[in-house]
Amino acid sequence: MIHLNETMYCCSLACSHEGYGLASGTYYVDPLLANIVKQNVTRFPFEMARLALDIAGGIVGTLPSEKDLNHPKLQKYLDKYLKGQS
Repeated sequence: MIHLNETMYCCSLACSHEGYGLASGTYYVDPLLANIVKQNVTRFPFEMARLALDIAGGIVGTLPSEKDLNHPKLQKYLDKYLKGQS
């Protein structure tokens, strides 16, 4: 997960570093590297979520909502089965 995060950061720096200033005073980033950043930003968060599920187990993906935790019939079961060791 750190690798994915740092890859996005490095790509962002690279597209800025490889860019150049225009006569108008604006700065033009490298379009190829900027597109790579965009592709990674849209893909990596889902990969990080998949890795978190793999590390922590299915409870991360199926964690009950606040509504479930406060439900009159479900609350006692959730309290019982999701309780850590005292």
